[in-house]
Amino acid sequence: MAIPFKPDHFRFRRQAGLEKELQASPLLRRINAFAGTEWDRKELQHTMAGGLELPPRVLAPLEQATLTLKTVARLPYEIRTLIARERDATWGCLALREDNRMTFNLTPTLLQECSATELVYHLAVAAFLTFQPVHNYLHRLLATRPPLELADRLKVLQLLRLGRYAADTFALVCCGRLDTVLHEGFHRYTGLKPAPKTLDFDQLALQSLNSGESNLADLLNDTYRQLGYVPIEPLVLKRFLETETCRACIGVQGGVSREEFETEVLELDRQAYPPLKELPADHQEFICTATLLAAYFVMEAGGIVTPRREATLLDFLGLEPKRLDEIAQQFGWQRTDETNTEAVLEDFLTGRKTHLSNLHSVAVLTPAFLFVAHEHAGKLPQRFHPAFMRLGSLCQICRSEVIAIYETVMEPKPEERERGE
Repeated sequence: MAIPFKPDHFRFRRQAGLEKELQASPLLRRINAFAGTEWDRKELQHTMAGGLELPPRVLAPLEQATLTLKTVARLPYEIRTLIARERDATWGCLALREDNRMTFNLTPTLLQECSATELVYHLAVAAFLTFQPVHNYLHRLLATRPPLELADRLKVLQLLRLGRYAADTFALVCCGRLDTVLHEGFHRYTGLKPAPKTLDFDQLALQSLNSGESNLADLLNDTYRQLGYVPIEPLVLKRFLETETCRACIGVQGGVSREEFETEVLELDRQAYPPLKELPADHQEFICTATLLAAYFVMEAGGIVTPRREATLLDFLGLEPKRLDEIAQQFGWQRTDETNTEAVLEDFLTGRKTHLSNLHSVAVLTPAFLFVAHEHAGKLPQRFHPAFMRLGSLCQICRSEVIAIYETVMEPKPEERERGE
């Protein structure tokens, strides 16, 4: 039975809403100006350029898998398959859609370990994601650890999760076996291939549902968790089997509507990854200390730090002098002619809290930009540029990303533009 829908019909409406919200983000819009989906396509083309062509007919399981995919999914494309270099491997299988051709890049390990049905899963997911260029781009972008507003980062993560749910529902219809999708989904995103019936997916899902706050903390503290396996997928897939979309694919009428299914999936996702109400205390403490050290470091680039300038900075940041003294004592920070501000800042941002310095890079740089603008009538004098670039490098972001943050910070607000300010 062939799928009576286009792959795009498996997407959730919330995905389109999130994409629209992210496109409106001033900072992400600037990052997209020098990256974007075309950058992702070129990166993928470059990756595939090193692959060895492997016609599907040469390998029986691959030939059967590609035939199944073309028949069930009604993909109107010429299919080309490549053996990827292991060093270029990402998730085992990637796909590139160009004109009337779809090229799949598969790792030797995947070809060696997977049956025809299992290969259908990997081909289907990769094929589906070619219809979600924003999803692919944001995944690749997030892996480069860009500076993002925290709210935008959480939207990106939700968008990636929804994209995975959608891709796996499409793959489930293509290969027709829930157990295959569960095991190979785990394989794709963890690199582990458990033996049949050795992993309790339901228990994993329930544990994730009951650990929402912990899951959220993991997202903030562990880059791997941001891009890794999503344990609640089994619940999403089992509910999908009861939908009118899935039943129509096997010639059965009735079932749960698309709207009801999406509502239930969003609720499952909300339970597993609840909205962030407040930053954890250690994150708040980090931002407070990093903001002060960063602004002070930049301020020193503008000349001698007099007691008056120091008091102005503390007032601008909303800090008491006592807090400054506490931080100075804690880190051995000398605010004298023999200042060691840069060394203290470097140790703080690149030590055990290096992940936080990248995660909160926007929060760290923004007050420094605003303070310099406050001191210099809204301008950023040339002499401050090296200090900001140095600060950006300590937060693991590049020059163009530092400039993107600055332009976003200094962009007039809508009400200011209306007044002509």
